[in-house]
Amino acid sequence: MRKSIRVKLGLSAGTLMALSSAIVATPAQAATAAPNCIDAAATIRDNFGVYDVAAHHNSPDQRISHNDMVAVAGGNYAANLRDAAGVFSNNQRLFDALDTAAKGGGPDNRISPEDVAAFIARGTCG
Repeated sequence: MRKSIRVKLGLSAGTLMALSSAIVATPAQAATAAPNCIDAAATIRDNFGVYDVAAHHNSPDQRISHNDMVAVAGGNYAANLRDAAGVFSNNQRLFDALDTAAKGGGPDNRISPEDVAAFIARGTCG
């Protein structure tokens, strides 16, 4: 496959190797690039009040909606808060797992503090 890419792009083998090495992150780089879902959930737990009011400005209801997550992910918040929100707002499967962690059932777009705590206690992203 590399040969066909190299030929189509007109790159030398050395240039192709340099490019492919540059896009593969080391474990340390990957760890700092984005939080895993458990670390992201811990950030949300520790800052629940920020997420709670992100989309509906200072009207706390002890629930985080997808709109709240999107508002934090794309808003003027600290990078760690944006990154944690992005983990869930960009992955519906993970968002739904977080949403249903405490009581199961179907997702209701209302993540509670209990959902966050149960998700972290489970200790897995799957």
